Amino acid sequence: MTIPEQTEQLQLPTRKNILISTALAALVAAVLLLTIVLPVEYGIDPTGVGARLGLSAIAAANTGSSPAQQLPEVPLANAGSEQFAQSTDVPFRIETIEIPMQGDEELEYKFDMQKGQMLMYTWSSGTTEMYFEFHAEPTEGDYPEDYFMSYQIGDGSTGGNGTLVAPFTGKHGWYFLNLTENPVTVKLEVSGYYTSHGRLITNPE
Repeated sequence: MTIPEQTEQLQLPTRKNILISTALAALVAAVLLLTIVLPVEYGIDPTGVGARLGLSAIAAANTGSSPAQQLPEVPLANAGSEQFAQSTDVPFRIETIEIPMQGDEELEYKFDMQKGQMLMYTWSSGTTEMYFEFHAEPTEGDYPEDYFMSYQIGDGSTGGNGTLVAPFTGKHGWYFLNLTENPVTVKLEVSGYYTSHGRLITNPE
């Protein structure tokens, strides 16, 4: 039995493909010239990419000039950066808190936080529906008497999660109301920066 020999035909590039490849190569070369070659070799940075990548500093070193003179924008890059990175004397904390509640009971659970401190949280009441208000009252600053700020309100909720950056120094947390006659334990998981926390009020039996 003779097996016919299989041959492969070589596909030669068409004129159109050659022109496209040439145009792409020229485009890449122009981009490299503007963003890398000119900033490194001659200190010319028409696009600004060289400064952002630090390439202009190489040209400054080659010519003996000061990088600060070639990159006057570098000292300005840190302006206002303190709003993104802050130091604190309070250690980072992670806690799971269980808050037992009777049927129809209401209470407040608050965290003492300084202005700018952050709290990440998740709370759950299982299948028990709760009314809640996430809010805060200032303990420092020139605020009107009985001033408070409400962040979130929910009716018939069984949980929630999110983050808080304290807008002022004060007590930040939740008012909970058990909408059922059954006892429930609210599980609150938190992480972040705060000095203390606890139950503030509860309604009498």
